[in-house]
Amino acid sequence: MYENLRRAQVATGDVRFRVREAGKEGSSRWAFIFKLAGGKVQSYDQFNDTGLAEAFRSIEIGILTGP
Repeated sequence: MYENLRRAQVATGDVRFRVREAGKEGSSRWAFIFKLAGGKVQSYDQFNDTGLAEAFRSIEIGILTGP
């Protein structure tokens, strides 16, 4: 879904994913807020619900940081 605003664009949606290293599947809702100036994107913010973080939480620290 997209919502048109004068100085910003808002996009929302859902994603399903699988984290192989953790052996978990999950889903997450997300939102992007794009701030515009002169018809161009100047910055953006991204928001996810906790489903995304939960799927990665059980991965061992060695997988993330290397040997």
